[in-house]
Amino acid sequence: MVIILDIGIKYLDYFIGEKSESIHNLIEGIDTYRLPNNFKSVEEYEKFCTQELNLTHVSTTMKKDIEMIEILVESMFAQNIILSDEIDVIIFAQDCLNYQTENIAQYIQYKFKIKNSFTLNVCGNYCSNVETALTVGYSLLYSNISFNNILIISVQKIIEHYQRIIKRVAFLGDGAGIMLLSKKDFYVKVIGTKQITDGRFYDTSHISISNNDTLIHYKNSIHNIKSTLNYYSIDNNKISSVIIPNTNKNLYKLYLDQLNIDNKLLFSDNIGKYGHITCIDFIINLKDNLESKKLNLSDIILSFSVGWAGSYQTTLLEVCSFG
Repeated sequence: MVIILDIGIKYLDYFIGEKSESIHNLIEGIDTYRLPNNFKSVEEYEKFCTQELNLTHVSTTMKKDIEMIEILVESMFAQNIILSDEIDVIIFAQDCLNYQTENIAQYIQYKFKIKNSFTLNVCGNYCSNVETALTVGYSLLYSNISFNNILIISVQKIIEHYQRIIKRVAFLGDGAGIMLLSKKDFYVKVIGTKQITDGRFYDTSHISISNNDTLIHYKNSIHNIKSTLNYYSIDNNKISSVIIPNTNKNLYKLYLDQLNIDNKLLFSDNIGKYGHITCIDFIINLKDNLESKKLNLSDIILSFSVGWAGSYQTTLLEVCSFG
């Protein structure tokens, strides 16, 4: 018998770069060796983004990375969602290439006088970093009676435009997100969350989506999703919505086909809208999905993501209210 302590998401918010900039302008002049394999020109890659990624523009910002997070945390406190001394842990989730300011969690702790907390950093999971932080936060709340609230923060600010190109999978935009986990007054219950990892992909520079690497990612993801659904006794027909990163959705549709989950359940409103804000897509899509009026109370949301370094994350959520 699985005993589940009630833990959920009390607050979600995100910041999207205020400027919508064309991929054409961002990649103009980039050397062709910066492009994914098989693309002979920037024009060819731009066509791929339009046709396969459904993407012509991405969100960018002139703001510093830390400014984006400050806006979100200030707004949360201004709404009296929680008091600063009620936060027990601050988890910063992101990979170092995608931001510039050092020790962001510590800075937020100091800036907003969150004096009763300690800080953690989660990285190396790429698209799954925020959901990995959710898994860590869930485990901390579940196992520690003295912890009641955990703040997860993340930001992405890309400086060099060639670094926005992620193989044949995505094109990165700028943004930030925050998520507050709590043992009370939450509006989305975390039914369960699970991650498996495969260390063979530690050197991401050698990963390709055109060889067996893709098949291994696929098999690991399917195994993790199936085992999570089985562990929490969730049948496929009980799932009301599916959240994925805002990347090449054709890859994820293959997963749903294998799982016998209707592709129509896929929340894809933001694919092609902002670009890929890596792990922050989870916050963006969950918040927008909840506000889309497409869900009902007690609906179950399945989220899954793949981090290219070999992280496979599955999260099951239940709608308790609409904030």
